[in-house]
Amino acid sequence: GGAHVEKGGEATAGASSSGGGGLSPMRRAHPSSSSLPQMVATALSSAAALQQQQPSQDCAEHLRETSAFCSSFEDLQRCAVWVQSAEDMGRIDSRNRVVNESDPDRPRKIFFAAEPGRVPTLWGLLKGRASDLKRGVRFLNLGADRVFQPALMAPYDRSHHRGAGGGASFRDFFDYVRRTTGAEVRIDNLTRNHLRIDAGAEGSHGDSEGDKKEDASRRITLAEELIRLQVELLRDHSIRRHWWGFGRDWTLLCGDDADAAENGTADASGAQLAGATGVMGANARQNLSDPRAVAGTCIEISEINCTLDLDESVAAHACIILYRFLNRLAAQDPSANGSTSSHLKLREIALACLFLANKSQKVKRWKRLEDVLDAAYGSFYPGGTLTGKREEAANWERRVLTAESEILSALDSDVFWSGVDWIVSAAVESGRVAEPIARNAMELAMSGPVLAAGPRLWLRLGPEYAFAAVAGFLSIDVGNVFAAIPSLVPIKVGRAAEIIAASVRENASKKKASSRNGGSGGRGGGKNDLFNGGQLSLLNTVPLVQKACQAWMASRSLGANTGTEWTRQLESVGRRACRRIVIPDVSSDLFARRLLPAVDAIRAESGCDISFREVPETPGAESVVLEGEWRACALAERLLRNAVKQRSEPTPPANNSPQGASSSPEHADASVAGHSGMDTRPEEESPHSPGGTAWVSPSSASHCSGSATGGAGADVIGG
Repeated sequence: GGAHVEKGGEATAGASSSGGGGLSPMRRAHPSSSSLPQMVATALSSAAALQQQQPSQDCAEHLRETSAFCSSFEDLQRCAVWVQSAEDMGRIDSRNRVVNESDPDRPRKIFFAAEPGRVPTLWGLLKGRASDLKRGVRFLNLGADRVFQPALMAPYDRSHHRGAGGGASFRDFFDYVRRTTGAEVRIDNLTRNHLRIDAGAEGSHGDSEGDKKEDASRRITLAEELIRLQVELLRDHSIRRHWWGFGRDWTLLCGDDADAAENGTADASGAQLAGATGVMGANARQNLSDPRAVAGTCIEISEINCTLDLDESVAAHACIILYRFLNRLAAQDPSANGSTSSHLKLREIALACLFLANKSQKVKRWKRLEDVLDAAYGSFYPGGTLTGKREEAANWERRVLTAESEILSALDSDVFWSGVDWIVSAAVESGRVAEPIARNAMELAMSGPVLAAGPRLWLRLGPEYAFAAVAGFLSIDVGNVFAAIPSLVPIKVGRAAEIIAASVRENASKKKASSRNGGSGGRGGGKNDLFNGGQLSLLNTVPLVQKACQAWMASRSLGANTGTEWTRQLESVGRRACRRIVIPDVSSDLFARRLLPAVDAIRAESGCDISFREVPETPGAESVVLEGEWRACALAERLLRNAVKQRSEPTPPANNSPQGASSSPEHADASVAGHSGMDTRPEEESPHSPGGTAWVSPSSASHCSGSATGGAGADVIGG
């Protein structure tokens, strides 16, 4: 690489015209006896540089802080790399003599902190990288997006991913990029977190060298754009999976709203349940494909739930599990399931759903399966009882447990939901709806005829729309409901009112548990006027509810823009679940050298909003503010702590240092961190606060703007 040995026993960087681009490694040759003192001094200097991981006087430019390649290269190859600065080139030559020349265009020395035998190998790797860059190969730094590498390299399912040629298929995403752009993409072996994009030497035979380079650059840019788009899709998919706090986003798994407008509500609800007939027996087939049978089953669930004296939300939970299971059966390929569910009947499925919901609720002690079957037998066969029918009861128990296993398997254990307590709390805490009225509306929304409205109401829209529609039926000002629950869309509330009215009209003559949900009678009271099927408030109020929704939309269109539905849903959840952690009194020096370079990567990886503000009372200090979901704040907090502790482990002070002080820059970083708001001790030793982990050392806790046990040190927004 252009290195040559001189008298002093030191290899220097010579200008090489054939390889390496003028870069050469520093190596040690066998010195002569006359240079022994100089060798000892140089060895001591090299040992200190290796211990502190800092450049010596010969190398003032450390690329780890500014180069993602060098940082990854050093971590993977277990070495350290420094490049001589232009200032040192003008002061020190190969014999350590001071000269007065400085030329930034001259070749520089490269220093490797590694075993001497590995220096040629490391130097060869760097020369290979320089050769690839000169040839036009581009390296894409994934950074925090490295977590998506396995997804990018995963093989495609040949039965679902087909190319433009019909029968052609791609092995993986990189193969798709190669066939689309002509650029080859693979993982960079030197860093493992870069993608190597090589367009090769393709081009027409008569093209000039400049045209070939321009075409290669264009193809590499297109490949890079495809990779970034795929990463964004993978990130969105990961975020959606991360937000499965209460299961899948079932609003995206149901049919389109246009189907309901064209085919009618009942037909559209039944269409969701159709398609599952291929996996059921003859009798079960007819029931599962009949929306009337499913609606009657939901009313029976409500009646059994009333007999067991459970909360209304348990029946709603059971119906939602039922709708989810039937929806998944409709989406599955019948040939893939064979006859695993051939013996399931609708009532057995309904009892299994009620048993699961019963075990999930925490309001009352959950009922045993025997109690559920006793209540169900009395509902299915009035006047009958399971007492003395041990064999029949045992067979029924086995079938219900089999149905429970099938449900958990089909839903991948996604049988949880967020409940309805937050709806009542939002309405009451807004101060616009009285608590008794809100609870009465919620009880009516979870009654049998409303639960029988179908998956379009309970999966695609959700319980909040059922609550808003019923509130409109009870002559509650819908504007107050919209103000209390900002995520509601007025036009969907009107559609929910139509769905509920159609369900009540269809199921008015069936068995109901509505006697429990009477508007003024309470538990066990008379049935409410909304469900008697006559010429009363329900059928006459639907147009009024829709007009009120349209009026509210017209009034809001003249005001401030409320954003998209997705944005308003996030804002609604954020107001209830957002957490803010303030880390006070972080020194500006520590902030600039340790935190600022890592903020963008931490923000992208954690999904937490990170901001900074000056502290007027403490000059030269900054406050770090973390805002977001508790999980995002905890992740960002840990990543920031790791960024501070990285290369900040304190080294033992030298014996001749005054008062045990260390002149090492890294030790100084640790000292600065100890006297700011950042605590560099191990995590288990860090003090904790109710609002999150406090990064305030005991010596500086009294100087912080907020104490470690509350105040500005750990603020919680909305609980």
